[in-house]
Amino acid sequence: MYRVVREFRKSLRIFIKDEIIIKAPYFVSEERIEDFFQKHKSKVLERFNPTHLYLFGEAYPICEIEEGYYFDGESFFSDENKRANMESFLLQRAKEYLPKRVFELAERYQDSVRCVKVNRAKSRWGSCSRKGNINLSCYLVMHEKEVIDYVIVHELAHLHHFNHSKAFWALVAKRVPNYKALEAKLKSFPF
Repeated sequence: MYRVVREFRKSLRIFIKDEIIIKAPYFVSEERIEDFFQKHKSKVLERFNPTHLYLFGEAYPICEIEEGYYFDGESFFSDENKRANMESFLLQRAKEYLPKRVFELAERYQDSVRCVKVNRAKSRWGSCSRKGNINLSCYLVMHEKEVIDYVIVHELAHLHHFNHSKAFWALVAKRVPNYKALEAKLKSFPF
Protein backbone atom coordinates (compact mmCIF):
# COMPACT_ATOMS: atom_id res chain seq x y z
CA MET A 1 0.00 0.00 0.00
CA TYR A 2 2.89 2.39 0.80
CA ARG A 3 6.67 2.47 0.82
CA VAL A 4 8.69 3.70 3.80
CA VAL A 5 11.80 5.80 3.24
CA ARG A 6 13.97 6.31 6.32
CA GLU A 7 15.74 9.68 6.59
CA PHE A 8 17.37 12.04 9.04
CA ARG A 9 14.22 14.00 9.82
CA LYS A 10 12.13 14.90 12.85
CA SER A 11 8.62 13.93 11.77
CA LEU A 12 6.58 11.59 9.59
CA ARG A 13 5.37 12.86 6.23
CA ILE A 14 3.34 11.35 3.40
CA PHE A 15 4.18 12.04 -0.24
CA ILE A 16 1.96 11.05 -3.13
CA LYS A 17 3.56 10.66 -6.55
CA ASP A 18 3.11 7.52 -8.64
CA GLU A 19 3.04 5.69 -5.32
CA ILE A 20 2.42 6.49 -1.66
CA ILE A 21 5.65 7.18 0.22
CA ILE A 22 5.99 7.75 3.95
CA LYS A 23 9.22 9.48 4.92
CA ALA A 24 10.12 8.59 8.48
CA PRO A 25 12.91 9.28 10.96
CA TYR A 26 15.18 6.33 11.71
CA PHE A 27 13.99 6.20 15.33
CA VAL A 28 10.25 5.76 14.56
CA SER A 29 8.87 2.22 14.88
CA GLU A 30 7.00 0.38 12.12
CA GLU A 31 3.95 0.30 14.41
CA ARG A 32 3.94 4.11 14.75
CA ILE A 33 4.31 4.47 10.96
CA GLU A 34 1.32 2.15 10.41
CA ASP A 35 -0.74 4.10 13.00
CA PHE A 36 0.18 7.34 11.22
CA PHE A 37 -0.89 5.90 7.87
CA GLN A 38 -4.19 4.58 9.26
CA LYS A 39 -4.95 8.00 10.76
CA HIS A 40 -4.54 9.67 7.34
CA LYS A 41 -5.58 6.75 5.12
CA SER A 42 -8.89 8.07 3.76
CA LYS A 43 -7.38 11.45 2.84
CA VAL A 44 -4.32 9.80 1.28
CA LEU A 45 -6.34 7.34 -0.79
CA GLU A 46 -8.63 10.13 -2.04
CA ARG A 47 -5.58 12.08 -3.17
CA PHE A 48 -3.95 9.02 -4.74
CA ASN A 49 -7.05 7.96 -6.65
CA PRO A 50 -9.50 10.89 -6.52
CA THR A 51 -13.24 10.34 -6.92
CA HIS A 52 -14.18 14.04 -6.71
CA LEU A 53 -12.83 17.34 -7.93
CA TYR A 54 -13.07 20.12 -5.35
CA LEU A 55 -13.62 23.63 -6.70
CA PHE A 56 -14.44 26.60 -4.45
CA GLY A 57 -15.50 24.25 -1.67
CA GLU A 58 -17.86 22.15 -3.78
CA ALA A 59 -17.25 18.48 -4.59
CA TYR A 60 -17.90 17.39 -8.18
CA PRO A 61 -17.85 13.69 -9.13
CA ILE A 62 -15.18 12.54 -11.55
CA CYS A 63 -16.49 10.61 -14.55
CA GLU A 64 -14.34 8.62 -16.94
CA ILE A 65 -14.01 9.46 -20.63
CA GLU A 66 -11.75 8.12 -23.38
CA GLU A 67 -9.44 11.09 -23.86
CA GLY A 68 -8.72 14.49 -22.32
CA TYR A 69 -10.77 16.28 -19.69
CA TYR A 70 -13.49 18.89 -19.27
CA PHE A 71 -15.76 20.35 -16.61
CA ASP A 72 -19.46 20.89 -17.29
CA GLY A 73 -20.39 22.63 -14.03
CA GLU A 74 -21.79 19.43 -12.50
CA SER A 75 -19.08 16.82 -13.07
CA PHE A 76 -15.41 16.64 -13.99
CA PHE A 77 -14.77 14.32 -16.93
CA SER A 78 -11.29 12.84 -17.28
CA ASP A 79 -9.38 10.09 -19.00
CA GLU A 80 -7.05 7.82 -17.03
CA ASN A 81 -4.75 10.77 -16.16
CA LYS A 82 -7.10 12.06 -13.44
CA ARG A 83 -4.54 13.65 -11.14
CA ALA A 84 -2.63 15.41 -13.93
CA ASN A 85 -5.86 16.60 -15.56
CA MET A 86 -7.22 17.87 -12.25
CA GLU A 87 -3.98 19.75 -11.62
CA SER A 88 -4.11 21.36 -15.08
CA PHE A 89 -7.74 22.33 -14.58
CA LEU A 90 -7.13 23.75 -11.09
CA LEU A 91 -4.07 25.67 -12.32
CA GLN A 92 -6.13 27.24 -15.11
CA ARG A 93 -8.97 28.21 -12.73
CA ALA A 94 -6.51 29.50 -10.12
CA LYS A 95 -4.74 31.71 -12.67
CA GLU A 96 -8.11 33.17 -13.66
CA TYR A 97 -9.33 33.80 -10.10
CA LEU A 98 -6.48 34.27 -7.61
CA PRO A 99 -4.47 37.22 -9.04
CA LYS A 100 -7.65 39.26 -9.54
CA ARG A 101 -8.79 38.49 -5.99
CA VAL A 102 -5.38 39.39 -4.50
CA PHE A 103 -5.48 42.81 -6.14
CA GLU A 104 -9.09 43.37 -5.02
CA LEU A 105 -8.21 42.62 -1.39
CA ALA A 106 -4.95 44.60 -1.62
CA GLU A 107 -6.95 47.61 -2.79
CA ARG A 108 -9.49 47.15 0.02
CA TYR A 109 -6.72 47.15 2.64
CA GLN A 110 -4.52 49.68 0.82
CA ASP A 111 -1.65 47.24 0.45
CA SER A 112 0.84 47.40 -2.38
CA VAL A 113 1.34 44.13 -4.25
CA ARG A 114 3.95 43.98 -7.00
CA CYS A 115 2.91 40.74 -8.69
CA VAL A 116 0.99 37.53 -8.08
CA LYS A 117 2.14 34.12 -9.27
CA VAL A 118 0.20 30.89 -9.14
CA ASN A 119 2.20 27.69 -8.77
CA ARG A 120 1.69 23.98 -8.14
CA ALA A 121 3.01 24.03 -4.55
CA LYS A 122 1.68 21.19 -2.44
CA SER A 123 3.41 21.96 0.84
CA ARG A 124 2.22 25.54 1.37
CA TRP A 125 -0.79 27.58 0.37
CA GLY A 126 1.05 30.82 -0.21
CA SER A 127 4.09 32.98 0.40
CA CYS A 128 5.00 36.64 0.29
CA SER A 129 8.35 38.26 -0.48
CA ARG A 130 9.72 41.53 0.89
CA LYS A 131 9.44 42.94 -2.64
CA GLY A 132 5.66 42.56 -2.53
CA ASN A 133 5.41 39.41 -4.65
CA ILE A 134 2.74 36.94 -3.61
CA ASN A 135 2.83 33.27 -4.62
CA LEU A 136 -0.24 31.09 -4.23
CA SER A 137 -0.82 27.39 -4.78
CA CYS A 138 -3.30 26.44 -7.51
CA TYR A 139 -4.77 23.96 -5.02
CA LEU A 140 -6.14 26.88 -3.03
CA VAL A 141 -9.14 27.08 -5.40
CA MET A 142 -10.34 23.75 -4.01
CA HIS A 143 -11.42 25.69 -0.89
CA GLU A 144 -14.40 27.93 -0.23
CA LYS A 145 -13.90 31.55 -1.29
CA GLU A 146 -13.97 32.70 2.35
CA VAL A 147 -11.02 30.39 3.11
CA ILE A 148 -9.18 31.60 0.00
CA ASP A 149 -9.66 35.19 1.15
CA TYR A 150 -8.20 34.30 4.56
CA VAL A 151 -5.05 32.87 2.94
CA ILE A 152 -4.69 35.97 0.75
CA VAL A 153 -5.17 38.29 3.75
CA HIS A 154 -2.58 36.22 5.63
CA GLU A 155 -0.08 36.82 2.83
CA LEU A 156 -1.00 40.51 2.56
CA ALA A 157 -0.34 40.87 6.31
CA HIS A 158 3.22 39.73 5.62
CA LEU A 159 3.71 42.95 3.65
CA HIS A 160 3.59 44.69 7.06
CA HIS A 161 5.10 41.99 9.30
CA PHE A 162 7.52 39.44 7.80
CA ASN A 163 6.96 37.00 10.65
CA HIS A 164 4.16 35.49 12.69
CA SER A 165 4.45 37.89 15.62
CA LYS A 166 1.60 39.13 17.81
CA ALA A 167 1.42 42.25 15.63
CA PHE A 168 1.05 40.07 12.53
CA TRP A 169 -1.80 38.04 14.02
CA ALA A 170 -3.46 41.21 15.33
CA LEU A 171 -3.52 42.59 11.79
CA VAL A 172 -4.93 39.32 10.41
CA ALA A 173 -7.59 39.31 13.17
CA LYS A 174 -8.53 42.92 12.41
CA ARG A 175 -9.07 42.07 8.75
CA VAL A 176 -10.57 38.58 9.23
CA PRO A 177 -12.04 38.30 12.74
CA ASN A 178 -12.96 34.61 12.29
CA TYR A 179 -9.53 33.64 10.88
CA LYS A 180 -9.05 30.82 13.42
CA ALA A 181 -12.20 29.04 12.20
CA LEU A 182 -11.09 29.50 8.58
CA GLU A 183 -7.62 28.18 9.38
CA ALA A 184 -9.25 25.13 10.99
CA LYS A 185 -11.28 24.58 7.79
CA LEU A 186 -8.08 24.83 5.77
CA LYS A 187 -6.41 22.15 7.90
CA SER A 188 -9.42 19.81 8.04
CA PHE A 189 -10.14 19.90 4.31
CA PRO A 190 -10.74 16.36 3.02
CA PHE A 191 -8.18 16.60 0.24
